[in-house]
Amino acid sequence: MVEGIVKELDRISSEPGLPKNVRQALQSAKEILLEQEKELSVRVSSAVYELEKTIDEPNLMQHTRIAILQVISALESIRDNV
Repeated sequence: MVEGIVKELDRISSEPGLPKNVRQALQSAKEILLEQEKELSVRVSSAVYELEKTIDEPNLMQHTRIAILQVISALESIRDNV
């Protein structure tokens, strides 16, 4: 499940016109999720925190915002099942 989310974060990050701060937050969330030495629930919570910082970005395209919200929802689902 986490692998699919990481792929989705990569896909979103590759979108043209993505604001730099959003791209950085997506990369940070990806790196957090891949840190195997931390517990899954900690990684997921930290990644959600990073992604939530991007939602109010005024220059974010609507379809990108929706994709990020879907990733957050998937991560919260993982966190609830851990």
